[in-house]
Amino acid sequence: MEYKFIEDLLFICKFKDISLEKFCGVLGISFEAVSRIKNGMIKPSNEILEKFYGYLFVNHIDLNRIKIEAFKNNNHQILLFHGSKNEVVGPLDLNHSHRFLDFGSGFYLGDNYEQSLDFVSFTNEGSIYVFDMIYDDLKILDLDVSLNWMLLIALNRGKLEEYHQTSLYNQLSNMVNDYDVIIAPIADNRMFSTIDDFVNSAISSEQAIHAIKKLSLGKQIVIKSEKALKQLNLLERLYVSKEEKNAAKSKKIQEINEGESYIRNAYKEYFGKGLSISEVFK
Repeated sequence: MEYKFIEDLLFICKFKDISLEKFCGVLGISFEAVSRIKNGMIKPSNEILEKFYGYLFVNHIDLNRIKIEAFKNNNHQILLFHGSKNEVVGPLDLNHSHRFLDFGSGFYLGDNYEQSLDFVSFTNEGSIYVFDMIYDDLKILDLDVSLNWMLLIALNRGKLEEYHQTSLYNQLSNMVNDYDVIIAPIADNRMFSTIDDFVNSAISSEQAIHAIKKLSLGKQIVIKSEKALKQLNLLERLYVSKEEKNAAKSKKIQEINEGESYIRNAYKEYFGKGLSISEVFK
């Protein structure tokens, strides 16, 4: 899906009450090149895209969030976001993500723009796709931060193989099979590290759960069936400038540093409470 560059450019010209030719001069891009893009003769280069969308971010014109609010006000009540390092080409695919993610293969989305922005901020050419979704006659598994949620993530990431002969392992392996959609907390590397600590018997279930609850990132929505995939509608691909990525990256690094203290405090506060991994699988 192409960016709506010309549509965005003309919208900003109208917003700023400036001619297209004059605004191209402000941006430092060729009016002739923009005219050829407008007429469908060529596609916008990365340089042109960066100059335009970077200008908007630096000048506090948050076009992506303006668009998101417009979608919300246009009866798109359930908006979902997919951050991708590469362009999503062709029809959506349940095998778009590899099987060693939180809930196995499926099409993964988030419920907020910021989470997808965090992901693409560490990429060079990553962009954010906006979808709307209709939960019509779908079987949905809705999870919160819990022991089962942690165990499912650990299992799907190949961390529980030593327990593969237990009944609990088999229950977990089959838990998501009959669902069209899974809605669950988003986990990042800090959470994976905490889950690893639990799986490696360094901390208890209560220490892990309360540490992770301090790091809430929102919800992820995992499309697990073709039936659900057909109810997912792609609205737009949003360009994320280098300036916006750098700002998001700096904010994320700060949050990571703050999160480390939350985790340490939870480990101390809930020391001796809860179950060990061996007790869970006993």
